[in-house]
Amino acid sequence: LAKPMTEDELGMVLATIARAAATSSIAQRDFVMVKASFLLGCRVSELCGLRWCDVEPLDGGGQVTLLGKGSKVRTVRISADTLALIESLGRQEPEDWLFPSNRRNGPMTQQGVANRMTKWGKAAGVHLWAHRCRHTHATQAIRRGADFFWCNTRWGIAPLKQPAAMSPAARPIPAHFDWAKGSGKARMQDIDCEQPNRSQKNLAISIV
Repeated sequence: LAKPMTEDELGMVLATIARAAATSSIAQRDFVMVKASFLLGCRVSELCGLRWCDVEPLDGGGQVTLLGKGSKVRTVRISADTLALIESLGRQEPEDWLFPSNRRNGPMTQQGVANRMTKWGKAAGVHLWAHRCRHTHATQAIRRGADFFWCNTRWGIAPLKQPAAMSPAARPIPAHFDWAKGSGKARMQDIDCEQPNRSQKNLAISIV
């Protein structure tokens, strides 16, 4: 089970990449890649497969279409902040890859994403890989009272059984909730739902 990152750990990673992004276009791409991996809570295969036609602006935010396991397609809502983060890459042609490889024609591979995240994680002193970003997203959502139907839909997984530790009065999270505001830090407390209680503080969610 991947241990979710703390707010400080994620902030250190993003701050490290942001400093390098001031002079490196590759680091700029990596900043968006890492932050989007956390905000979307998607699998690394889904991240690599994103094209610009999959990112659609909407009133008050946008939506991203992901191709998941078993070629199942799902659409997730994103906030205006997350849309702006993605658009900071510079929108390209609809069929262009969101995260193109700097070594070959085509998208970054899963191994390429893993290598870049390992590099930035070492620089920040944090164990970083894409699935840990997904676990962090999931664990923080559940701790703050995310509705389990919303979770199943958001993450593209088989139905989860609600653990006994969860409060039955937990409110559903809005589809557009977002941790990230500002360029250098992901603020988990920005989720618009209940804060974790004592029974939830050690909860970790395993998803695939």
